[in-house]
Amino acid sequence: MQQYLESVKGIIDPSEEDKNAMTIAVLRTVSFMVMHGFYQNPEELAKIATPIVLFLNGGNSTKKK
Repeated sequence: MQQYLESVKGIIDPSEEDKNAMTIAVLRTVSFMVMHGFYQNPEELAKIATPIVLFLNGGNSTKKK
C-alpha cells in the first residue's frame, strides 16, 4: 500500500475515475489497518503517513476541465 501511495504522489485527477477509486480504497484500507494496530511503531506509521500527507492540501491535484 505504501508503494502504491508513493507512486500516486498525492495527485488526484478527476478524469481518472478508476485510479481515484483505487486510491480511495487503499486509503480506507490503510485507515482500517492503523485503527486496528497493524502499524504499531512510529517508524511504520511515518512510512505510511508520508505519502498520505501529499493528499492533504490538494496542491498536487488537477482541476476538472
